[in-house]
Amino acid sequence: MPVSSDERVLVDWRTADDAGVYRLDERRALVQTVDFFTPVVDDPTAYGRIAGANALSDIYAMGGRPLTALAIAGFPKEADAAILSAIFRGGLQALDEAATEGLRPDLTLLLDLPAEAGLARVTPDDVTRFEADHDIAFHRRVRDGFLRLAAEAPERFVIVDATRSADDVATEIWRAVGGQLGGPVNEPNAPSVRMNR
Repeated sequence: MPVSSDERVLVDWRTADDAGVYRLDERRALVQTVDFFTPVVDDPTAYGRIAGANALSDIYAMGGRPLTALAIAGFPKEADAAILSAIFRGGLQALDEAATEGLRPDLTLLLDLPAEAGLARVTPDDVTRFEADHDIAFHRRVRDGFLRLAAEAPERFVIVDATRSADDVATEIWRAVGGQLGGPVNEPNAPSVRMNR
């Protein structure tokens, strides 16, 4: 495959990333991707929602913000068109939720830790293609993208140091939630969540 010599092409097929990146000017770049993802579900609307969310995740993984979308589908001509319609409807639902104008959460908790520490917590039974098919540089870019989002909206982001113990992380989360609600919040009696150390 030919390799682009255009210096504005920042990321291309050679790095096997989630998207290509093209520099527009000194401060902005275009993140571009076409995703073909087949969720393993029977419900067509759920299928579309999962596929749409997965496509958006490729943009987020590259540190971008979705502005436009192009939908593609391989669908048998003789199949029920209502199924295809439901798939696209589900995809649009996922896009609408991700791109709701002006609507943002009051509080976003970012459990942050270095990519190396996160990958060290993955047990052999937990390994997915997300871990197996991407190098450490990819995982660092994902982390950097989330940290950039937090820096852009410090009024609603709380960055929690996830290198600490599960109990310390939980305490900080409950403190942040209490601060948002205007007072202390007692941790409910709930089964503990498994956290690989």
